[in-house]
Amino acid sequence: MGGTPGPERSITRLRPKGSSLAGWCLLAAIVRLLSSVGQVDSAPRKRPKSSYIPFARSSAMAMWQLDTFGYRLTNGKVVTIYQVIDDATRYDVGTWAHARHENSADAKLVLERAIKEHGAPLEVLSDNSLAFNQLRQGGVGSVEIFLASRGTMPISGLPGKPTTQGKNERSHQTLIRFLDANQPATLEQLRTRITRFRDHYNNRRPHQALEQATPTGGVKAAGAHTGNGADSAGHPRRQGGPIPSGTQAAPN
Repeated sequence: MGGTPGPERSITRLRPKGSSLAGWCLLAAIVRLLSSVGQVDSAPRKRPKSSYIPFARSSAMAMWQLDTFGYRLTNGKVVTIYQVIDDATRYDVGTWAHARHENSADAKLVLERAIKEHGAPLEVLSDNSLAFNQLRQGGVGSVEIFLASRGTMPISGLPGKPTTQGKNERSHQTLIRFLDANQPATLEQLRTRITRFRDHYNNRRPHQALEQATPTGGVKAAGAHTGNGADSAGHPRRQGGPIPSGTQAAPN
């Protein structure tokens, strides 16, 4: 994976399993080492994490977050990456890429694939882009209609408050670093790399917000909501945890 791991993840990678070495002692040493070589910013003006009020659902499948960003391939073309993550567990349920700019048709396809694989969540949170959610503008788009047909409530963050989708914004950075380190030249290569990223991110990469558990481990720790029990065709799904613990297959 691309990028330099932070102090917390460095501890997870370097400390042997079962080691009794004090975590805080090792963390302090790693912070000093990374700072000395210019890999960590001290950020003295940065707002302390303790001042933030955490925003997260308590169980898997209670809410997904949907967002997009543009990515430039090495052939010069800019494509759109749709990221869909589970709010409680950070599990990547269906990130995928399309050639066109952000639009409702492609967003609907991404959600259809994710729901077919994992079942339908209770809610899907997005920003106020017309491609995702037109309710604040007094309209109803194809994404809202599709989600409603599966029993899922489409919701959006407040205008001008992007921190509501902060988990997805942070996930963008992780995915971009990986793609920059494994530069794709075509849409097909990009999709292959996204599939590889999802497997690593969900099943092997420790997540700081999950106390260094993986998102798959987070599913087990948080407990899985039954969702609304419907798949992409509105048929009943298995109960007690639609998100799988194994490696997911690439979407068609």
